[in-house]
Amino acid sequence: MSTPRVLILSNARPSRAWSFAERITRELEDIEICGIVQAVTQDLPIEQQCIMGVRSSSDGSPSGRFRKPLSMLRSIWESAVGVALSIIHCHTGNMDGAKFTPRDLVQLCRTKNIPVLTAENRDDLKIASFVVDQNPDFAIALGPHPLSQELLRVPRCGWISTGQSVAQQGKSNEPAGIRITVEWFGTDSGATTLARVTLPQQQYDDAISRSLKADLLCDDLGIESLKHLLARTVTEAATELTACIQQLFSPYL
Repeated sequence: MSTPRVLILSNARPSRAWSFAERITRELEDIEICGIVQAVTQDLPIEQQCIMGVRSSSDGSPSGRFRKPLSMLRSIWESAVGVALSIIHCHTGNMDGAKFTPRDLVQLCRTKNIPVLTAENRDDLKIASFVVDQNPDFAIALGPHPLSQELLRVPRCGWISTGQSVAQQGKSNEPAGIRITVEWFGTDSGATTLARVTLPQQQYDDAISRSLKADLLCDDLGIESLKHLLARTVTEAATELTACIQQLFSPYL
């Protein structure tokens, strides 16, 4: 295969999309980011909007005198995550989600000649045409985003989808917390689960801290998935990711 072309479809805050793109090119050799599709702020999940500091009090975010201090705390937390990421992966990331806007993402993409599209909404017809034009080998979806049949047919080597959901304590042995799932979608097949892990809820977790922690691990698993799919079959990649979870994420479990 010539230099693999990777497209990122981001339904997450733009700072995460940019950091994820930089991690791919830094941690994996000979990878080209051929495009980024970024959802507009109002379409992002609530937790992502809160991290960016754009939710109003009527939306359930802190109001009045508490909004600014809590926004600062979230920014400090996200910076701490960036430091941890730097230590683990030997690089620094732009993790200031409270200040990094879709416009900033567009400007940075232009400086590195990365095609970028800010989608007006999830059903924006420009998304499919943009993905087709970039002709990716792989595409990676960050955050919840329905993948239409039109999108699924485009990447030659399929889609990697990373997502998180709330896991309730049930009859199974799975603890309550945040469930992280990584799936692979082939052009002519259904979804294959590459990895699934639940981060147990901690005593002082809130929605924002859980989301930031899950984002970091989702991105780790997304990059590991891409690395293994470049060199192995889907089944082999899933086996490798199971071992990766045990090795890398045991402190969180």
